[in-house]
Amino acid sequence: MMIGTAQLLSLVIGIVLPVVVAAVTRYAASDAIRAVVLAALAGATAVLTEWGRAVAAGDAFEWQVSAFAALGTFIVAVSTYFGLWKPTGVSEAVKLVPAGFVGGRHAAKSKD
Repeated sequence: MMIGTAQLLSLVIGIVLPVVVAAVTRYAASDAIRAVVLAALAGATAVLTEWGRAVAAGDAFEWQVSAFAALGTFIVAVSTYFGLWKPTGVSEAVKLVPAGFVGGRHAAKSKD
């Protein structure tokens, strides 16, 4: 079995998912909530990429492929969190960015 573009895209998205989860949950969420959000996003990524592949190819949606891709995406996301994002401090830095921070300025203070 060869890895298709959809599966590769799903795994690549798994690399940035921990940063997305950190940005969405901030410091208010517990580690358990972050893990559930990460698993849900990994599952959604896998379902959407498999659905997109099926539509583009004119094939039927294969939930087994989607479930396997969700597991792979989650494993990649957890691995990159502990192996890359946490040691470099990126995930903690993202949590510190204020909500509404857009384009170098805080959106609440922008009155242009």
